[in-house]
Amino acid sequence: ACDGDDARTDEAPLTEEFNIVLETGWNLVSVPLILSDDSRDAVFPPDLSVYTWDAERRAYARPTHIEPQRAYWVSSSVSRSISVTGVPLPSWDARAFGGWNLIGSVFSEEPVPLERLMDDPPGAVARNSIFFWDPQQRAYRRADAITSGRGYWLTASEDCDLVLLPPGS
Repeated sequence: ACDGDDARTDEAPLTEEFNIVLETGWNLVSVPLILSDDSRDAVFPPDLSVYTWDAERRAYARPTHIEPQRAYWVSSSVSRSISVTGVPLPSWDARAFGGWNLIGSVFSEEPVPLERLMDDPPGAVARNSIFFWDPQQRAYRRADAITSGRGYWLTASEDCDLVLLPPGS
């Protein structure tokens, strides 16, 4: 007999596939999934150069793990798409430091309005100073929303806590 109380406890979370689209040259990307293997080599092939920004140390670093709330510079010699599978991340929270920070996206079919990026203390992040890299034009563009798979630079006037909420929640 089944009492129904624990019928769903052993089910694995639903997974999604996500394609990281890379243009030739440098790309600023994020991975909006919780990956079962988040090691750098499991996500990105070894022929790619991958860096992230360590805002606390104010220096670029080679990541050993790929985290959804972070963004990564990835250099590719050819245009390609990398498929990853994991549990969709609908929101995240992270620490930002005074100065420039790289942040990632959340898993969403639609872009997330910048109003869904919360900062504490309020006003620490300048909403007009959030940028993404356009790899085709090889130029920064001011962001008006957070799009899945993109990485973003943002500037904070002081150390703060960030929360990126899903759209419409």
